[in-house]
Amino acid sequence: APYGAKSSRMSEELSFNKLGVRPFFGAYFGFLGGNAELKTGITGGGEIGFAGDRFMTSISIGHYSKKNMGVSLRKGDVSLTPVMFSFYGKMPVAKEGELDKISFRAGGGFSYIFVGHNLDTPQVGATTITEDIDSGTGFHVGGGLDYWIFKNVSLSQEVLYLFYQPDVTTTFTTGTTVTRTQSVVRLDTALVLLKLKYHF
Repeated sequence: APYGAKSSRMSEELSFNKLGVRPFFGAYFGFLGGNAELKTGITGGGEIGFAGDRFMTSISIGHYSKKNMGVSLRKGDVSLTPVMFSFYGKMPVAKEGELDKISFRAGGGFSYIFVGHNLDTPQVGATTITEDIDSGTGFHVGGGLDYWIFKNVSLSQEVLYLFYQPDVTTTFTTGTTVTRTQSVVRLDTALVLLKLKYHF
């Protein structure tokens, strides 16, 4: 057979998922629920991974900034950049021929959350108070629906809950005297995401 025809057949086999696992990349945006510490906000990010007939694994990175309510922390802005490593199991909901048209998935994974903040630094008498929030690891669980728009393009609606309770160092500075205390703050948040993915 001519080389061109052979190459075309190979491309078609990959396109129709003959190998069972396909790499993908995508982008997302969504909304964040608030809690006792943080107000609601919006987020956006990107994702890469591999999707099979009954599983999906991915790495995603996003960013969001939220107003702190001033409960445990001083008032100001807190930004979180979670890098999420996820694994999901998939189950078909509706099929079109041999292909899954709509599928449900659920799972979770672990995250590393980079924290930035711009909090108030009040002065009480001669003492200045500052707070520093640690970056660190957390975990997340969730699920969603995947809807295939075209053979290589899918649209997903996903709900995740991110668990993260970092250490906070509070520094009291009075002249040359510095005193530090440590506490834990709860920065858990729910994420409602809409994702658009291209599958190779």
